Amino acid sequence: MAENNSQSNKVYEYVLDKIKANKWTPGERIYSENELCKKLDVSRIAVREALEKFSALGILEKRRGAGTYVCDIDISRILGNVVPLMTLKPMDILDVLRFRLYFEPGNVIEFMKHHSDEDVDELKKTYEKMKNHINDNKEFYTADYEFHRIIAKGTKNQLVISINEMLTGVLVTSQELINLKIGPEIGLKYHRDIIRAIDNNDAEMASLLMTRHIEATINCIEEQGKNETQGKAEEACSPQN
Repeated sequence: MAENNSQSNKVYEYVLDKIKANKWTPGERIYSENELCKKLDVSRIAVREALEKFSALGILEKRRGAGTYVCDIDISRILGNVVPLMTLKPMDILDVLRFRLYFEPGNVIEFMKHHSDEDVDELKKTYEKMKNHINDNKEFYTADYEFHRIIAKGTKNQLVISINEMLTGVLVTSQELINLKIGPEIGLKYHRDIIRAIDNNDAEMASLLMTRHIEATINCIEEQGKNETQGKAEEACSPQN
């Protein structure tokens, strides 16, 4: 079994190198299974396992009676196959926020370069929805997520949009937990200020405010965690009545 895995990896790396070097381009037929077996001195099972991996990722397509062809690579489809695996494991809120700390300030810069007036109008409507549902947890955190989704969409960068869409479940859940833990104040303040910076056409300030928004959220959650830990310790140490 281990040897078969090694052979399968050998085929996988060989095919991947061919595609990365543009020796096999979209629409082109790759070597047959027999050709790969002979060229790499591996078993038919190993070849099929490797090719199935590429098929599952949307990189290769098997055509009955015609062979295996390189697909026109669609990053959305590839991410659609890979990223949902991440959501199978519960994610820590702070891990999600630290990812966003590096992802979203750059999104704001790109948003400022490529957004439309409609994108800004959507941001403002979403902010108003947050203000109007400050006491409705579900409506608030849904609008909070939507604010960040609009910025990702406004970058007009398909990779950014795809990553954001594929992570929707993780991001929405994290927004819900964040709002439950620290309330709406931080989100309202920074979303308002980000919109003002966008209206002033100040990309640097808008990006900086996004960074401060996420940092403030991280700090607040970490501080709350320390207080909860201290409270539990004090309760454990207190004398029983």
